[in-house]
Amino acid sequence: MIASGDAGVPLFLECGNGNDNDKAKFSQLLSNFKKQIDFDSIFVADSALYTADNLLVIEHLKWITRVPLSIKAAQFYVKETSDAEFIKTDREDYKAVEKAHRPRPRFPQRKDGASRK
Repeated sequence: MIASGDAGVPLFLECGNGNDNDKAKFSQLLSNFKKQIDFDSIFVADSALYTADNLLVIEHLKWITRVPLSIKAAQFYVKETSDAEFIKTDREDYKAVEKAHRPRPRFPQRKDGASRK
């Protein structure tokens, strides 16, 4: 389901079975919604949205998600961010940081020549 952020009004619903993989369904759901509704919007989703395949499908959309820490680039940026850069939020045990986009860090090549991500 996709709902408005201001009042939680349902805007789009697509029923699937319980066996659908969220990672595979998210990008398809957002693209289907955007084809039917034409207004400026930002999609907010959990980290299941953040896969290589989904990023290709939703590259034309505005979106916000948490990047899973299983991704080495996310681990790199979390480690490089000092505690002083974080701001406290109104939620206990949550903090935030805003960073400008920077070129992706390069990771060492594996022995077989493929890059590590």
